[in-house]
Amino acid sequence: MIKVKHPLEYRNQEQETCFTKSAPEARRLHELMYSYSNAAARYDQEFGHIPPSEQDYEEWLQTLHPAIAKVMAAQGFAGCCLEHGFIRFMKKKREPVLEAYVRELMGEEEYQELKSLSGTA
Repeated sequence: MIKVKHPLEYRNQEQETCFTKSAPEARRLHELMYSYSNAAARYDQEFGHIPPSEQDYEEWLQTLHPAIAKVMAAQGFAGCCLEHGFIRFMKKKREPVLEAYVRELMGEEEYQELKSLSGTA
């Protein structure tokens, strides 16, 4: 049974259907993967709307090559909020918080089991 449910009920139904149709030897991995992705979806639903701050922007500028940072600084904070590089920077910056959130929802034992089964431990 999938422990962490998706925030959208129709997704839960789709996942249960796929889960019951999967090969018995693959079910545990699918169950854990659904729990992980559902926890990530819950995180995005709860925290995904938090906009980056000017401090985030300043931190990002420090990671760029000086010539690129100069161009991005000229565009300003508002002008860079939709820049692919800045969005990627923000996702990476928030990744540890996401992982902690997922671990809490899944439980440490299931989280570690997924990491072991998926080869990412």
